[in-house]
Amino acid sequence: MDSSDPPPDAGSPAGQGSQAWVTLEFDFLKHLTSLSLAAIGGAVTFAGSIFAHVGDKRVLWWAVGGYLISGAAAFMGQHQLLRKLRAGQPVGRNVWAYREVSVGVFFAATGAAMSFASKALS
Repeated sequence: MDSSDPPPDAGSPAGQGSQAWVTLEFDFLKHLTSLSLAAIGGAVTFAGSIFAHVGDKRVLWWAVGGYLISGAAAFMGQHQLLRKLRAGQPVGRNVWAYREVSVGVFFAATGAAMSFASKALS
């Protein structure tokens, strides 16, 4: 199974460790949500302290927006995972999609924040 594949169904032979997958997926999404919130707090704090002298902070605000989207996608992935498990339904590809979107947007936002910091400090 490739790392980008959705989880195996519990009834399939590959689904023997599906409970471990669910726990791992939920924890990953939970930590990504927390990390996104911490990044928002850090970016906003830096905007008012060490980068207060910078006039145009649009790139930094784009990064904050990216962190918001990342955190929201990770949280929606958690919600989707719990909703499907409680209903006794297969998890499906939604959780996988939320995770991939959340990680991709998080790293794009981090790149934007680092680009802003590099230009502001030079």
